Formats: sequence, C-alpha cells, structure tokens
Amino acid sequence: SKTIRNRHSVLSAAFKAAVRAGKMNRNPAEGARIPRTLDALEHIYPTRWEFERLLKCVDPDYRTFVNALAATGMRFGELTALQVKHIDFETFSIHVRQAWKAGSKAVLGPPKTPKSRRTLGAPQDLFRLLRVESFARTRDEFVFTNKAANPSSAPPSTATPGNRPAY
Repeated sequence: SKTIRNRHSVLSAAFKAAVRAGKMNRNPAEGARIPRTLDALEHIYPTRWEFERLLKCVDPDYRTFVNALAATGMRFGELTALQVKHIDFETFSIHVRQAWKAGSKAVLGPPKTPKSRRTLGAPQDLFRLLRVESFARTRDEFVFTNKAANPSSAPPSTATPGNRPAY
C-alpha cells in the first residue's frame, strides 16, 4: 500500500501541474481514497527438509550466503553490505547497520527503513560458517565479496571453480 500511495502522490502532482498549465480541467487523482493496507498474502516458508534439499543444489561457494539469508531474513542488499565489524561472535548476533541502495551506482547507506536498523540473533551453526567466511578479513571488510574481492550489490552470477563466488 505504501508503494501505491507513493505512486498516487507523484501522479497527483503531475495532474495538478497539468491543471495549472491549462492542459486539464481537474485533477482526477484528487480526493481518491488510497487504502492504508492491502490484504496480506500468506507467507510460505520452506520446511527444513525442503531447505536442505535446495541447499544441496547451491554451489558450495554460495552456501554460507544462502544459509545466512535463510537464517536471518536479511534483505539481499543488507547481507551483501555486511562487514565483519557487524558480527558479534561472542553473543551470536548480527547488527544490520547498512545496505546497498538501488540506482545506477552501488551506494552504501542506511537500511531501507528506520526499523530495518536492528540486531539479529541466529543459530550458532551460522556463526561457525560466518567465522570461516570472515577469516583473515579486517573489521571493515565485507563478509561476502565477488571473485575480485570487491563488495557487490548485484545478484550472484555463476562462480568459477576455485574462485570466490560473485555475490
């Protein structure tokens, strides 16, 4: 519903400009009732068995990344922006403090909404995988990088055997 309200606002502003310019008699978007919420779709989550079956189909270089997505519920842009300093291996928590912003250039910024800035708990098994993934990295380095060891805000492409995956 927020997306609908945002688009209505832009459309209404365009119609208002057309009315002021004498191109239209009235703004057809004015006074339209926009619903606050739409009927929520039921969320469907895979069972543990289904997830394990899926994970077997994932290239081994991507498994920690896919496990982290599933275990934390983080958005793709949040997980690819995760730096070692955001992981607390003592308390088994992940601090979501930044995300990649959409656009022509990858720009690092705050998460999508103020509530998206959060601290997450996750299974200890995931932290063992994250420890391996972040081994030999400094606090400011990204946990998940592409084959050239650069951060990525783009969806993963196919990995070349022997190279780091292109997250």
